[in-house]
This record gives sequence, C-alpha cells and structure tokens, in this order.
Amino acid sequence: MYREILSMLACPECGNELNLTADDGQIDDLDSGQLQCTQRHVWPIEDGVAVFTREDAPSDPWSRSFAAYEKFVANKEFWIPNSAKEVEPIIQSLPRQTEGPHLDLCTGDGRLLFNLLRRFEPGTPVVSVDMSLHAQKLNHRYATERNHAGISFISADAANLPFVPNAFRSIAALGLGNTMGKMEASIREAVRVLTPNGCFAMSHFFVGERSRGWERFEEALLSLGEQTSGYVSSERQFGSLLNSPEIRHTIDETESVVGDPDRDIEAGPIFPYPNESMKKVIVVIEKQ
Repeated sequence: MYREILSMLACPECGNELNLTADDGQIDDLDSGQLQCTQRHVWPIEDGVAVFTREDAPSDPWSRSFAAYEKFVANKEFWIPNSAKEVEPIIQSLPRQTEGPHLDLCTGDGRLLFNLLRRFEPGTPVVSVDMSLHAQKLNHRYATERNHAGISFISADAANLPFVPNAFRSIAALGLGNTMGKMEASIREAVRVLTPNGCFAMSHFFVGERSRGWERFEEALLSLGEQTSGYVSSERQFGSLLNSPEIRHTIDETESVVGDPDRDIEAGPIFPYPNESMKKVIVVIEKQ
C-alpha cells in the first residue's frame, strides 16, 4: 500500500480518519504496518496489502485455487492477454484521463486491473480492492516483480469500502458477481466514493426473470445453507436499483448468447442455461 492514499482512507467500522501508527520505514510502498482510527479500530498492513476484512469474512476460494504463487502467475500469464477483448469494453467506457486516482473493484485474478494499466501514465495512483486477502497478496507480489508501480492493494468488502466520500475519479469492475447478496450495497458504495462527474463502469449479465437457470442457482445456494444470492439478474431490476437523482446510467449490450440445449448443466457453468438467453452488458454510472 502506498502512503499517498492515506488521506483517502476511512475506517470501515466508524468512518473516522485513519492514521499510520506503525510502519516498516519504507518511503513509498508500505510492506507492513498498522492503521488506527480515533475510535481505536486497528487494521494491519500485511505483505503490502492493507487488510480491512475480519476473521468472520466468507471462506476464500482463491486460497484453494492458487495456493502456489507459481500457479497464480501461470494463470495470469494466460488470462491477462487472453482477456483483453473481454475487458476492453469496460476500459473504453472510462473517461480518457491520465490522472487518478482510479479504483479497480473486485480485482480477483487481476485480468481487468493489469489490462487497465495501459490507460494510465506510469505512477498514476491506482487502488485495487478485493475481499480475498490471499489473492491481493499474490497480486501485490506479481505487480512488484513486474515493476507496476503506483498500485495500492487492499483487502476489503465492496459493500463497506474503507474510503472517504468522493475519493476516486473513475472505478471499474469486471462484474460484481462475488458480492452476491451485497450487490446493491456494493453499487451504492461505489457511487459514494466516486467524485462528482466521476465514472463507474462494470460488466454484468442479465437473464430472464423467470429463468430456470436462475432458479437452479438459487436452489443450489439454499441446499448449501446459503441465503438467496441477491444478484440483480434482470434489466428491470437493475434499472430500478439505479433510479436515483444522484446518478445517470447507460446499459449497453455487448453480446447475447443462448444456452446449448444439449449441454450438461451438472458439469457447469449454469449460465447460459440450455435454451435460455443471456445478455452480457456494460453498465456505466456517472455521478452528478
């Protein structure tokens, strides 16, 4: 985490200012340290990542998928160039600016983040947020080894971001699927930390409101003891969510696909469900 973003941080528990109460002496990029607010909530910095997730955070699938750094890097070397076409509509939806700060939300394996860097001048302040501390530690190591300077990595809940209001000029997300039941709160948080006239671009997909695929997905969650997903799965629902005088939005379809009628659903993925359509879209939100 870079020192330059300290003024942008706020305690996710109480909203108060955060101060660096211990650090490793590094001038710019902090590899370890401790952040504390006036209410004495303490947040560590571990392996270059500011940690705002608690011990009761959801299980981390990244720690199982990429236990070894070498496997994570191999995945990156494949996904970053091969996902350029997938993420380009998001990148093109952002304003053409050379200054930050910019927020990459729900970074995951970094396929959007590391493609997005070409949009900015070297050293432009970029902040990466993901719930997974494990993934963020690997992303930080990868960025350091490849001399991608200026990226601050943070582990935090997208529905409770550790930033002051109006902190970012632009925000991008390759979907918010992993926020699941917190999707509405995550979008509202993104708008909160966006500057006036700022832009938030994200990919998403819509299925029919009576989709059998969606019913199967919800049934699977319930069978595992989970709550319903809360994922906004139709254009009508999404339009209702974004009906606010504070923002204006556009939804542009990038692709429409129909599920193969002979596909084995048990082998996954569920979407697009056989004989059902799925629309891939780019949602662009501008804060007034």
